[in-house]
Order: sequence, then C-alpha cells, then structure tokens
Amino acid sequence: MKPGKYEATVTGIAFTESKSGTQGIAITFESDMGENIVCTRWVTPNTRARVVKDLETLGFPEHLIEDQNEIENMDKRVVGNRALIVVDEEEYKGQVRSIVKWINDIKPVNRAQNTMKLFESLTGKTAAPTRTTTVESFSDDVPF
Repeated sequence: MKPGKYEATVTGIAFTESKSGTQGIAITFESDMGENIVCTRWVTPNTRARVVKDLETLGFPEHLIEDQNEIENMDKRVVGNRALIVVDEEEYKGQVRSIVKWINDIKPVNRAQNTMKLFESLTGKTAAPTRTTTVESFSDDVPF
C-alpha cells in the first residue's frame, strides 16, 4: 500500500509474540480500494497508552482490558469496524515496507457545511446559513 490516508475496515485481529517475548496485536485492514495491510502494535510499557488508544478507536473500550474473556474475544468487537489509517514507509533490514503509522476515527461528514462550501465555490455567492430549529419542552413531571 502506498503512503497516504485510507478509510479502511478491520478484517482480522490476531495476538502475536515477538522472538524476544513482547506481546503484540496484529490488525488486518482492508482499504476501500481492496488493498490489505497488517498493522502490528507491540505492547510495551512505552507503547501501552498508544495501543489502548488505537484499540478504543477500533471499538474496544479501555475498561474491557481488565476482562480476560473480553480480550480473548476482542475480534467480536473490532472486526468490521472502520477507521482512517495513515500509511507510511519505513526501511527494515534493507527493505522498504509499508506500515500503519496512525489509526484515527473517521470524521463524520457535515453535509450542510459541505453543501454551503460547494454552493459558494460553484456560484461565487455567499451561501445562506442553514436553518436550525430548537424545540423546548417543559413539564411539571420532571423530577429535577
């Protein structure tokens, strides 16, 4: 996979161990263009916070880390979820390879804001702000 940002789906997750005994999580992503990349996050005292953040981004909340059964079934919470991955290249043992540098949330699209910007770009005119309606409801039955 070439360097860049890709919207991708988690298609697999596996636990792994390095030759030195470091525990890791191998996450397989499939981009919207059908390309696959495996991202291994190694868990050390220095990387733990980042790994936890990445897992949360992928749908595995931090509080579940305390539950061994949840860890064993992590794939059920993570596979099928989507993320914005940032792919970069690094040299390893003389070979250039693609790596997932960052795992980010996919930002929701603000359709109204995008429509206004497109209108302004196409017409050269200033778009009217979109209308929002606020409805307030009061009741004497509310206990606070």
